[in-house]
Parts: sequence; C-alpha cells; structure tokens
Amino acid sequence: MIMNVVGLIPAARGKFAELKDRLDYLHEQQADLKHARNSIELVISDIEESMEKMFSETFYQVKEEFSKVFKALFQGGKAELELTNPDELLTTGVEIHAQPPGKSLKSLSLLSGGERALTAIALIFAFIQVKPSPFYVLDEIDAPLDDVNIVRFAN
Repeated sequence: MIMNVVGLIPAARGKFAELKDRLDYLHEQQADLKHARNSIELVISDIEESMEKMFSETFYQVKEEFSKVFKALFQGGKAELELTNPDELLTTGVEIHAQPPGKSLKSLSLLSGGERALTAIALIFAFIQVKPSPFYVLDEIDAPLDDVNIVRFAN
C-alpha cells in the first residue's frame, strides 16, 4: 500500500503544478478584467459629463431661440421650454409651454391644432438657429395650419 501512495506523489505534484498555473492564469485574467472595467467606467463617466455639458448648453440656447421665434411667428405671446428634472440632465424630459397672444399660458396639448403646429414649427426653427444644417426638407409643414396661421408662417 505504501508503494501505491509513493507512486502517486509525483503525479499529484504534477497535477498540483498544473492547477496552480491555471489558477495563476485565472487570477491574472481577473485582474485584467477589473482594470478594464475601471477604465470603461472612467470613459463612461467622462462621456456622461460631456453629454450633460453639451445638452445643457444646447438646451439653453434652443430655449432662448424658441422664445424669440415663437414671438415672431405669433406676433407676440410667449413660450418656454422647461426641464422636467433639471438635476438629471441625461434622463430629464422637456415640457413646452406656450401662450399665444391674448390667451393664457398652456401646455402644448391644450392648444388648438394650428397653434400646436405653429409652436412645433417655432421649435424646429429654434433648433435650426442653434445648430444650422446645410439642407432642410420641411415637406407639408403647413398642412395642419389654418388660414390665419398660414399667413403667420409665410411672414
């Protein structure tokens, strides 16, 4: 019986060395993965920070232009864009409030179809003012407008 055990010792040493090498390799891989994860989290954090900054800057520029364009299209009144959750810029929504001349301030859903369309056009034009593009297609943009709003849009 001692002979059998003594014969197994070199095989066990070999198996142990093989398993130790495998364990060392896996620890190395785990360390690499942890390092890669940390690097990716850093990149994501940098990207999110840049996105928040760019969104904030663009939002406030569009907000200002939207107010100007709305007043021009409606020949008065006021409109504003509002963030639903200003503390979380990457997940916030944007609400549109519009007050055509002679009416009370309302959310976009409470305006007439023509007023909603003209307000949406004002928003599109505000985007164009902030981030111009060399090419625009505004097909059927005047379709939902009534006669009064078509004259406003044309002017």
